[in-house]
Amino acid sequence: MEKAIKKYSVYFVLFFLFCLSFSTSSDFSQDLGRHLKLGEIIWQTRTIPSINLFSYTHTAFPFINHHWLAEVFYFLLKSTAGLFALQILKLGLIFFAGWISIKSGLAKSSSLIVFFVSLFLFPLLLDRLDIRPELFGFLFFSLLLYILFFQKQKKLYYLVPFILLLWVNIHITFIFGIGLVLLRRKKLLLLSLLVLLLNPHGLTGILYPLNIWKNYGYTIAENQNLFFLKSVMLNPLIQYFLLSIPFIFVALFILFARKKYTFFILLLAFFVLPFWQIRHMPFFVFVAIPTVSYAYSLVLFSSMIESRIEQSRNIFYVVFILFCLLFSSAFIFNTYYQVFDKNKSFGTGFDEPQKKATDFVLSSKMRGNIFNNFDIGGYAIYRLFPTYKVFVDNRPEAYPAEFFQKVYIPLQEQKELREKIFKQYNIHTVFFSHTDMTPWGRTFLDQILKEPQWKMVYLDDSIVILTDEESFPDIRSNDAYMMQLVSSQDNYLSLLRLISVLSGLGRGDLSRQAFIKAQKINPSSCTIQWASYEIDPTNKSWVCSSFFSF
Repeated sequence: MEKAIKKYSVYFVLFFLFCLSFSTSSDFSQDLGRHLKLGEIIWQTRTIPSINLFSYTHTAFPFINHHWLAEVFYFLLKSTAGLFALQILKLGLIFFAGWISIKSGLAKSSSLIVFFVSLFLFPLLLDRLDIRPELFGFLFFSLLLYILFFQKQKKLYYLVPFILLLWVNIHITFIFGIGLVLLRRKKLLLLSLLVLLLNPHGLTGILYPLNIWKNYGYTIAENQNLFFLKSVMLNPLIQYFLLSIPFIFVALFILFARKKYTFFILLLAFFVLPFWQIRHMPFFVFVAIPTVSYAYSLVLFSSMIESRIEQSRNIFYVVFILFCLLFSSAFIFNTYYQVFDKNKSFGTGFDEPQKKATDFVLSSKMRGNIFNNFDIGGYAIYRLFPTYKVFVDNRPEAYPAEFFQKVYIPLQEQKELREKIFKQYNIHTVFFSHTDMTPWGRTFLDQILKEPQWKMVYLDDSIVILTDEESFPDIRSNDAYMMQLVSSQDNYLSLLRLISVLSGLGRGDLSRQAFIKAQKINPSSCTIQWASYEIDPTNKSWVCSSFFSF
């Protein structure tokens, strides 16, 4: 009976991991489109671009593509099996990375503790589950962690160089693999370094993780430190991670006190990484599951404590299974996504909200170059290249650092500089993601929407398009168009995204209408509850209050 319950517990924790990973995709709003376009170019030309092909501002700027192999794989998979195959690939990579992490924990720890720790930590993966080359890094990292630290078959060490060979050509996080080798099997280090040379950039490619920050003129959210992000955004996973700190500190203390110094260093290093850059949270999770489980097993399954736990082991397993079902239901029924305002839902499908805007640009044959903001650059490349090149895209390393500091940011704040740059590059169209929350982005929109020579020719819940061509009608004077924009929306997140731009256009009536409609569609939204808090202080649910007041 006990073996059966233990066996099914594994299935339940993996079912939970499946539920939080199995969601519709908004990845085109991130990097996916650009990855597919680069994969297409590499496959068709049989060469890896070494310069920034996509921008008319810095076309010849040297660029190291450290994830070229993943891009080719994504392109071929999409071309042969469709976008759905990319979602299946995502599920497979996350699922196997999680399973290997659990397997590592079971090698040295009590299964009961491993299952509870996994259930507790897996939600921290949620913000990094987009379809990116980084997903391969999760799998490779979990594999190396298991091979080097949690199993005893020396023949598996021969897999290490092959894993690193793939990893160095897929994602920059291969540096973590070198760290694992250095910490555990120094004899493999020389062979590993020699294998890593087998990338298109040789030694430069190996050193790139150390040099990428030398030319990084624009800070993106995923590279920010945890405390800064906590101060500027409402992210429940940051709060959740902070709540886990005492739990991790106890594990670190146990490992150090029991002289398990290798595991102590391993856990400490990857525990610190998310504080530096939030993007490294998954690597912390995959390290913490086996190491934290090991630490607590050293204490809880010894002497008198062990005998007491053994007596109620089956009860603990049943409780664990119930928790798995409860947490899984939060994703199956979309409770998590609706409360914390994530543009996803349980199931399959791709959300491509900017497609209509790019279709408009292509069908209207806008003259000259387009000015776009950082956020929308990757998708603009996917849909508009080679007909149009971009002003900038969301790869800071593909542009000179001074370009962001002396051109991109200042021109959005200084009208004179903007006019000079627009004239220099023959820019007659603005293609702007109005969800841009940067101070310079808000200033730019506020200014240009009030300038009579710029006509607003397109607006939806994501994109605003303006042009100085006289042949286009200005839709701001078209009340029917503006009213239809709100009345046709049935997605509360789309309505929330429209509020700011409508207010900037002086359409407070439509802005209020959009908020009231969004409130009726999803009153459980934390964003909506916080926005209406001043009107009704009792309007916040205990879930929102618990996470965001910490």
